[in-house]
Amino acid sequence: SDEEDKRSLIRLLRSTNAAHRARAQEIVQRLGEKALPELHEMTGDRRVEAALAAYKLLGNLAHKESLPYLLAGLYPRRSAQKPRFVTGEVAAEALRNYTIEDRLATLKAIKDLVLTTNIGRIIEGIPTQDAYPLAVRLYESKLFYEDWSEESGLAFLLRLDQDQAWPLVERRLTTGVTVYSFTVFRDFFPNVTPERQMFLIDYMLKRDGDLS
Repeated sequence: SDEEDKRSLIRLLRSTNAAHRARAQEIVQRLGEKALPELHEMTGDRRVEAALAAYKLLGNLAHKESLPYLLAGLYPRRSAQKPRFVTGEVAAEALRNYTIEDRLATLKAIKDLVLTTNIGRIIEGIPTQDAYPLAVRLYESKLFYEDWSEESGLAFLLRLDQDQAWPLVERRLTTGVTVYSFTVFRDFFPNVTPERQMFLIDYMLKRDGDLS
């Protein structure tokens, strides 16, 4: 019966055996949309492996009702040390099975920290003119998670649309806040044209000269 399948689904997803978790796919194929409530519940399971398996299955179903749960999967599980994005990659991969319209709506709804790598997965195949404004919103709202000295948000924007992102780089370099040389050469330099690379070199030489 459906109820027996649902109980089996939860049991298999919570199993420590990867083969058992894989068998959950067979049950989801039988249940279809009827499996959604159980899968939605399992995305919040304390066992990361169980949550990851649930996200993968939701991606296979690609039902609109699952979008808020996949959105939540992009966010970090916070610990005493620093945010940990343990479900972000799998949630992003699941979202790739959705329409461009659904993915854009999800990007618009982001209100917590996310990784640029996962946003990159979601926007793959979306026209730049549609994706870039949403990516800029995340950057301006400081929703791209960055470690100390990291400019992964700007690097991501440069890769997405260098010409539109370049004024943001210029603004970043002239705000008076220190940008370390290794940050410039790691996050900006590889993502711009030779002419802009020369600008960055000149900027660093002049700044270092002024400091000395």
